[in-house]
Amino acid sequence: MQLAAEQYPVRQDIFLPRSQYMICHHRPGNRIFGIKFKVSPIVLEKKVNFSEYRESVHPLSYLMDAAIVRQVKAAGTFDRRIELVSGYYQDIIDHHSQAHGPVKLVTRLLKEASEQRNFNATIQTLAAGYGVSARTLQRYFLATTGITGKQALQIIRIRMAAALLATDPQAFRYEDFGYYDYSHFHKHLKSFLNRHYIGLASAHLHLLQKQSP
Repeated sequence: MQLAAEQYPVRQDIFLPRSQYMICHHRPGNRIFGIKFKVSPIVLEKKVNFSEYRESVHPLSYLMDAAIVRQVKAAGTFDRRIELVSGYYQDIIDHHSQAHGPVKLVTRLLKEASEQRNFNATIQTLAAGYGVSARTLQRYFLATTGITGKQALQIIRIRMAAALLATDPQAFRYEDFGYYDYSHFHKHLKSFLNRHYIGLASAHLHLLQKQSP
């Protein structure tokens, strides 16, 4: 597994900081199964500060029930793995459905930003809308996602924009995502891919440039 310029051999269950740029280097016989969260439900039950997980890979053992990990490894099909993991995390979410605090506020803000495609609001504006200070909201984002509120919103923004352009280019409009023009979007995409991956993504960037007015 490669994060930024560093490569890490993966021989156990791990937690990856998904704010990092990631590449998987596969070999014959590899079997990889993963799940991606904007905010991991595990923070509803355990005090985990994900801002400490920004630079490298970490063991998963204390973040997920060991029995579930064993069941997932032993499962015979991909669908069964999805069923096991989804059930495990859904039980946590349901158990804490009435809870309030950092997780609920951050997930609500991320959901609203995605649905409304509103990614340019300042932390001060978002915090005022929910009656908390900007410093408190920033602390909530760091604790639950490991990155600042602005970084979280911009990652969701570029992922949604790039996904739409790749799957339905006729429906893509840069202004729908708050970009000033196509060049603004293209610049953000290149910075998101990071200089370490521009070589790998050059073919895709070339196709995107053809779409530019």
